[in-house]
Amino acid sequence: MSKKILQIGKKYNYEQKFLLYQVQCLKENGIGAAIIPRSNFNNNSSESFKKELLKHIQILKIINCNNKVFAPDASVECAIIIYKRIKSLDNPINSMNVKIIDYTNDGYKIKNKIRVKISEPNILEQTRNLSYKDDWNYQKDFIKDLPEINKLLTIENINKKYYEINNSINNGIYNNLITSDNIIKVKLSDLLEPIKLKTYKNEPGKYPLYGATKLNKPTGTSNNVSINTYTYDDLLVKMYGICCIGRTGNGGAGYLNVYKGEFALTSSVLPCKMKCKISKINLLFISVQLHQQFNRSNTFTNNDINTKVNIILDKNKVLLPELRIEPNKELLIKEWKQLKIKDYFDLVKPKKVFTINKSIEGEYPLITRSAVNNGISKYINSYSFDGEYITIAPSGSVGACFYHSGKFAVDGLIKTFKPKENNKIDLNVWALMINYYLPKKYSYTNGLTIEKILNETVNIPIFE
Repeated sequence: MSKKILQIGKKYNYEQKFLLYQVQCLKENGIGAAIIPRSNFNNNSSESFKKELLKHIQILKIINCNNKVFAPDASVECAIIIYKRIKSLDNPINSMNVKIIDYTNDGYKIKNKIRVKISEPNILEQTRNLSYKDDWNYQKDFIKDLPEINKLLTIENINKKYYEINNSINNGIYNNLITSDNIIKVKLSDLLEPIKLKTYKNEPGKYPLYGATKLNKPTGTSNNVSINTYTYDDLLVKMYGICCIGRTGNGGAGYLNVYKGEFALTSSVLPCKMKCKISKINLLFISVQLHQQFNRSNTFTNNDINTKVNIILDKNKVLLPELRIEPNKELLIKEWKQLKIKDYFDLVKPKKVFTINKSIEGEYPLITRSAVNNGISKYINSYSFDGEYITIAPSGSVGACFYHSGKFAVDGLIKTFKPKENNKIDLNVWALMINYYLPKKYSYTNGLTIEKILNETVNIPIFE
């Protein structure tokens, strides 16, 4: 037994060799324990090590520790494994009823390079059967432990009521889309909900200023911000941005434009939260209808949010007859699927990369490895991509993932992924679940490679 482990141990790292050597020093039924980086227990990078280990041990308990437990001398995410030596087997068997404890919230923080207790620990436990193919770390219950999942369910429920048409706006497209069968009349309030935001006037500044306009472009600049959609305390706004209705003017009255990020607004627009994702075609279709009614002498007011408009529905897709939104109605998850990223996304190279310090300020968001503000560190005057993508940080804020649509720029370190044609799952859902999962598994000292990202398996909710 001892000779066998030392011979094949050459292909393992020092931490794995340490644990295997410890195992060989125990007699049968002896109890052992070790503290090693928990990356050795991941589900995609250590299968051969875990397979060999399970030939000789039965796992009793695994404890995930806070990544600052050894600070300030070291900052590494460790796990304690407690096991019993068994009679060696030719083929590994599962360890049954393993108690896995999440002790990452141990109540301590680092202050002036000293661990200081600030609260009582929050200890979580679960019991699982483990094979060499499993991730041996604590796995959170997504429904219970993800605060935004319930909001996500509501959003999916709403989106089923209004299907987004994914065609581009081409000449003559209305001749193919608009028929008596797929035009319905709804209230604007079924789609949009006004919100109160501070307004500003045009002045020299670094933030785009949006007013009533037919064109989806800034009408000026401002040194102040009316809203940052990526940090706004509403998941619908974070996902879809703000839809502004032009209040006045002969050119912009009644026009609907959608904006995301940090920006300022003038009093000539009515900012609204979108209750569902509205297609570009419907934004234009509604705008044309409203523009026929409203102008400089007949301005759009808050009360006009109950105006009835026609919208286009794709009769070939799922169409629910009931149009009134029921935000409190529960939408059930049909199942959770473990999906591998590489089966649904392709890594794409940007046509151009940018740096924060050398980029000129403009209207396009620059995505870096930040974990906040949707990864946006600055707005610059050029872009790298135009379309729908997700970005994942391989280092820095490791695992931070965000969804982007439209034109945006990237630096040379962030990784950008384009959905494959078979990917029918909302990219907002993908980004939410990846952003929840990867940062808990990887860290500054255990970064991501392209191979690791593509081979990661993520739990994705499939809705009824």
